[in-house]
Amino acid sequence: MCIRDRQNTHSKTLLKFLENPLLRLAILFIVVSTLYFFGVKVNFLTNPFDGILFLEDFVVNIGGVTISPVSWIFTTVWIVWILNLLSWSNGVDGQYGGIIGIGLFIIALLALRFSDLTPQYMGYARLAIIGSGISLGLLGVTWHPSKIMWGFGAMSAGIVLASLSILVQAKIIASILILLIPFLDAVVIFFRRLFSGKPPWKGDKQHLHHLLMNKGFSVQRIAFFYWVVTALFGGLSLLSVNAPLIQTILMIAGVVFFAIIIVSLKLFPKKKELPQIE
Repeated sequence: MCIRDRQNTHSKTLLKFLENPLLRLAILFIVVSTLYFFGVKVNFLTNPFDGILFLEDFVVNIGGVTISPVSWIFTTVWIVWILNLLSWSNGVDGQYGGIIGIGLFIIALLALRFSDLTPQYMGYARLAIIGSGISLGLLGVTWHPSKIMWGFGAMSAGIVLASLSILVQAKIIASILILLIPFLDAVVIFFRRLFSGKPPWKGDKQHLHHLLMNKGFSVQRIAFFYWVVTALFGGLSLLSVNAPLIQTILMIAGVVFFAIIIVSLKLFPKKKELPQIE
């Protein structure tokens, strides 16, 4: 049993201090920061209009180890952000498994896009396909009503997805498109909590899946909605992987799409069900 499971299931355990969200976030940053030293790093950012911003231009040597602080910090923050937005999209049965499964399948295809395919990228593709198969295969027991929950496995699957998206050189915009709805939902939630004077890590019932449930959507329909959008925008990112400008346009279109959904959910009240006539 992992430490988190014991902390959640034993009321008298000495590990209750791990429930502190700031402590858990700090531990997550420390763990994720080590991925940089295993080759999981963002070396550059592509300007959709012109040019490339190299993050490893500035390097320092610490104890014989050469690192780029900018690349290290950006990679760590990016992966932690991905893990949190995925965690926030684990609110209804079947939702998370579908997002991870479809996202990893798209990443596998991204790994196979090079004409001079190397064994290294074949390995990334195999790992992504295996992860996708596991995630989609678990839908049989995580679909509503779920028989098991992801637990700590959700974080592990998220790390695999975030790391592989970097290793296969999927551009930041492509990664955003694959996880567009969870990404935009997390951005809105983060700033809404911040501007309302609440800590961004303090949970509430204002995520998109909560709003959809309040409007009468079933758990199955919500999960299926997330799957379709992930597959749609993930597929579009795959088709435009070598066209950053097109990806930027797609992302803007996705933002508009998300805004329309949110406004519709806020403005139009839930339809009242008519009483049944016996």
